[in-house]
Amino acid sequence: MKSFSLLVLAALFSAFSSYGQNTFPATGNVGVGTMSPSTNLHIVGAGTNTDGDNAHPVNGGGLIIQGNTGARSANNGAQLEFAIPANTDGTNVWGQGRIITVAGTATGSDATGKMIIGTRRSFNKLGTGNQWYYGNDLVIDGAGNIGIGTVTPHEALSVNGNIRSKQIKVEITNWPDYVFKEDYQLPSLTEVKTYLDRNQHLPEMPPAAEVAKDGLNLGEMNKLLLKKVEELTLYLIEKDQREKEQEAINQKNAQQIDMLKNQLESITKLLNKN
Repeated sequence: MKSFSLLVLAALFSAFSSYGQNTFPATGNVGVGTMSPSTNLHIVGAGTNTDGDNAHPVNGGGLIIQGNTGARSANNGAQLEFAIPANTDGTNVWGQGRIITVAGTATGSDATGKMIIGTRRSFNKLGTGNQWYYGNDLVIDGAGNIGIGTVTPHEALSVNGNIRSKQIKVEITNWPDYVFKEDYQLPSLTEVKTYLDRNQHLPEMPPAAEVAKDGLNLGEMNKLLLKKVEELTLYLIEKDQREKEQEAINQKNAQQIDMLKNQLESITKLLNKN
C-alpha cells in the first residue's frame, strides 16, 4: 500500500512538472513555464493579449497582472499592492539617489496622489491629483514634445496655463546693434508715418491678427522692440542735434539783430543832429 501511494505521488509530481512546468530545482530558483529557471523567479509565458485603457498587446509573456472585471476604479481591476507603514511617504524606487516617489491613497473613486506613466495612447502621461482617469497634467508625445495641461503639444514645450519664473534665458542671434553702425539706413519719420497710415502698426512688427492666431515669439519680439528703441534713440539724437544747430543759428541771428539795432540807433542820432 505504501509503495502504491508513493507511486501515485510520483506520477502526480511528474504530471505537474511536465504540463505545468513549475519547477523547484536544487539551485533554489523557481521556474514557471520553464524547466530550467536561470534566476530566483523565472517566468516564461506563451503570450497574453490584453487591451484595456492601461494595457497594451504583449507577446512573449513576463509578469502580467490582469483583473477579472471590466470596470476600472480605485477598487476594481488589476492591482499590484505594496503594504507599507503609515509613517512612510509612499513607494520608493532607489538608485544612487531617489529616482521616483509615489505617495497617496485611493479610497472609493478618489485617487489622490496617484501617478500614471505610460498608456496605449499616442503619448505617455504623468498624472496626479484626485482624478482616477487620465488627466492632462503632463504628456510626452511620440515626437518628444512635452505638454502641460494639453495632450497636443506642437512645440518642444507647450503649456496651457500661466508660467511663473524668476528668470528665463532666450538665445537670440543678430542682436540689433547694427542700428548704430554708420551704414545703417534709418528710415525717415515721413516714411514711418506713411507706413503707419497704411498698416496701422510699426514696420517689421507683427499685426494684431497674426499675434492672436500664432502667438508671440518673445525672443524675436524683444529683438524688434530693442531695434525700435535704438531707432527712436537715433531720432532723438538727430532731433537734439537739430535743436542745437537751430539754437546756434538763433543766437547768431540775435547778435546780428543787436548789431543792426545799434547801427539804427547811431543813424537815428546823426539824423537828429542835422
